[in-house]
Amino acid sequence: MLPPEEVNSSNVPEKIKERNVLKDVFELVGNTVMVAIKPRAFRGRTQIFCVILLYLLMVGPLYGDSQVAYLYVIRKFGFTEVEYSVYGTINIVLGLFGTFFCISVLSKRLSVQDSAIGALAGASRIASCFMFAFAPTRPWYYSAPLLNIFSHTGLTAVRSLATKSVPTEEVAKLSALMGVTEAIAPSIYMPATSYIYVMTIDHFPGAFYMFDAALTVVALGLFGLIYILVRRRMRATVTDPSKKEEFARSNEVSRF
Repeated sequence: MLPPEEVNSSNVPEKIKERNVLKDVFELVGNTVMVAIKPRAFRGRTQIFCVILLYLLMVGPLYGDSQVAYLYVIRKFGFTEVEYSVYGTINIVLGLFGTFFCISVLSKRLSVQDSAIGALAGASRIASCFMFAFAPTRPWYYSAPLLNIFSHTGLTAVRSLATKSVPTEEVAKLSALMGVTEAIAPSIYMPATSYIYVMTIDHFPGAFYMFDAALTVVALGLFGLIYILVRRRMRATVTDPSKKEEFARSNEVSRF
């Protein structure tokens, strides 16, 4: 049997190993958070904050609407399960066409800035929200996906902006922050949307769509701010050659 001091000394490496693992975890979390809060040239930190908030604003309604939209159409239009499935399929197919147009034509061919495409997606969502909320009959409700055709591109535009807001080696960390944001979104939007629907079900059951539209207006403002920041950055790098090296640290991984 080993003496007590020898037993204790044998446990020391294990304790050091556990301590190092915890240290590595906290360092990883700290480095990930620092991606969003450390100072950057050309107001890059502001752009990153806008991107994270935009992701929350764009992904949140997807969770909130999915919870009560079916109840809404059953109550107002008497949809059956099959009819709602057909409607959902039409909405998805039109969204695919809208996304394909934005990526292949607006982005690739016309080189439209990502924030402008995101603003188009936001405007499309706002228009469709009004149609969804105030549609008096089934045909009007079925026509709403035509206005919603570009809204599916919003998240794609935000992700593209994220890859261009940080250097290449920090893209994964920013993606992790956005993943945390997406995980938080349901806990915010689902209770809020359900509460709005329950409180307005007898007077204006489509009020939750107006809630989505109001939040998307905020998203439009953030897209506009990012557009201005990118334009100023591009203008500064063209007119001031000394800033080109600083601008080169920003990432141009992909355009969609």
